[in-house]
Amino acid sequence: MKCRARRGANAVEFALTLPILLAILSGVVDYSYLLHLQFQMVNAVSQGARAGSATNLDADPYAIAVQVVNEVWTHSGFTTNPTVTASAFTLPTTGDLAVQVVATVPYDPLVGFLPTPSTIAHTAIMRLDDQP
Repeated sequence: MKCRARRGANAVEFALTLPILLAILSGVVDYSYLLHLQFQMVNAVSQGARAGSATNLDADPYAIAVQVVNEVWTHSGFTTNPTVTASAFTLPTTGDLAVQVVATVPYDPLVGFLPTPSTIAHTAIMRLDDQP
């Protein structure tokens, strides 16, 4: 038979540990969403740079890179659109022309209990197949 005092101690222990467990759970939710968003950003920017690098210079590889990033991001299902820029980049080792794609998106945490970054950004650089 349980003692009444012990049942009260269990309630006090639970009340003391519950905020810690909720903080850990909210951190897991926020950081999981953050990592998912970062993975999708890396994927979209990499595919955009790949598509831009395989495009001829006559077809504007930079516009195609931006278009592919936006399409991949939209297909991922996120409602916030990223800010995407694509520009020419000269590789310092070989002097070849490359496409540089930079994308940033604001990050709004789901729970917001723990500190997280306010924006997510990624940059990808790929050498153009069609060199001038």
